[in-house]
Amino acid sequence: MFKSKVILLAWFFLISVAGQAKEAALVVPAKKVGSTFKFKWDYQDFPVKLELFSLQNPKFARVGMMGKLKSKVNDFLASQISSEEMYVPEGDLVKFAIVVHNTTAKKIYFHLVPHEITPPEYSLGAKFICMCFGHIYSVPPGQYFYRIVSLQNVTPQVGREFTIRHKVIAIDPKDSFKDSKEYLDDREVQ
Repeated sequence: MFKSKVILLAWFFLISVAGQAKEAALVVPAKKVGSTFKFKWDYQDFPVKLELFSLQNPKFARVGMMGKLKSKVNDFLASQISSEEMYVPEGDLVKFAIVVHNTTAKKIYFHLVPHEITPPEYSLGAKFICMCFGHIYSVPPGQYFYRIVSLQNVTPQVGREFTIRHKVIAIDPKDSFKDSKEYLDDREVQ
């Protein structure tokens, strides 16, 4: 009888220790390997800067969604990504916003030349859905333009550092809109 109680106590002890070990493993997950992506902007006659913002609830943000806001205080922009770089774990997709604040007195028009990822020999699998699709964007004075974009890291080159470079080109509406009205995305303020 005494022997069976000792065996029973030992069994309960082993189960409780094993259960604690499982809990500890759940609390401290291993860090996923990934890559760092830096964003660079080359401006051509463009009077303001592009900024990156994290999203309040990226799960419900639709990639490609864009519009204009009177203030960057809203329901979906969270905080500015001031370093303009992000670490993306292998296999993950990160949604964020590219934001332009027009601090000038005039409506500005611009477009982005398709991006370049460097080093190119390792960029296979870095999928960036951005805003360089041949559209002309506009931002009224004092307002904000945003576009929801995504970056997915399915590259086998984990641990690498990449630079994503865009050329941002200002457009003079007097010169450029004669034959390109179909490319203008001139949505109203939300």
